[in-house]
Amino acid sequence: MTEMPRGMEPEEQGHAPDPLAEMLVQSGLITSEQAEAVARMSDVRGGRYDELAVELGFITADDLRSVLAARRGPPGLPPSSSFHEDVVVIHQPQSRQAEDFRSLRNALTLRWFKRQGGARTLAVVSADRGDGRSVCAANLATCFAQAGMRTLLIDADMRFPRQHRLLGLGNHPGLANYLSGRTRESAYQTIGVPETLTVIPVSEPPANPQELLLGAPLNELIASAEQNFEIILIDTPAASESNDYQPIAAASRGALVVTRERHTRVRSTARLINSCEDLGIEMVGATMLPAAR
Repeated sequence: MTEMPRGMEPEEQGHAPDPLAEMLVQSGLITSEQAEAVARMSDVRGGRYDELAVELGFITADDLRSVLAARRGPPGLPPSSSFHEDVVVIHQPQSRQAEDFRSLRNALTLRWFKRQGGARTLAVVSADRGDGRSVCAANLATCFAQAGMRTLLIDADMRFPRQHRLLGLGNHPGLANYLSGRTRESAYQTIGVPETLTVIPVSEPPANPQELLLGAPLNELIASAEQNFEIILIDTPAASESNDYQPIAAASRGALVVTRERHTRVRSTARLINSCEDLGIEMVGATMLPAAR
């Protein structure tokens, strides 16, 4: 793998609901009035919901850890073995490929997530199916979570979703339900191992993915998630399948291009990069996965 850099707030009227606020209120750690106070401070100053709640003295760091542990459920559920074998950072943590994913994680942290002018959200894109985009997103998200960063992985490939299989998730409500307004907080699923990884799968692929992605709920979801997560990775559809990746990458502001040895077509990838740049999307970097076995 090579990496080549290229230069929830609480629910209010008009806002996406905040799962953390809901958990804190339901756990009895804060009142609805205190949740609203945190939301008002977030509107004025910005910042993560959990940090503001601690700053105001409504909860302690230990309180936060307790409610997150309760949300995860019994230790070890689901077990790491539920991860697909392609998630090498779980199944082969000492392998060269796992080390490459960790190196890519570190580079992205410095060059996007932590740098001035960067963002907390990054779209993972590729030209064609089979380039390894979903596998890369799953491994990277797991790497960030293993480093203790609050990480959200969103499967936005509503044509050929894979994250539920890669991470061993059941058929629960997901992004399609969220964007259509049928459910909000229940779309978030915690993995348990690693404990800081949360996933929004697709659920049932909808008949109108382009319409859902162009609506306001996608931007609301990202804005809400950026209040509570340090890292947000979004798996996108292949560019050869549709233009679905464009509104996702535009909302993310930046994109990581994934290619695969002896599979990716140079011209297709060049068109993808040009398309993103034309839309003002920053190409944060590129990575090449080994040829498929």
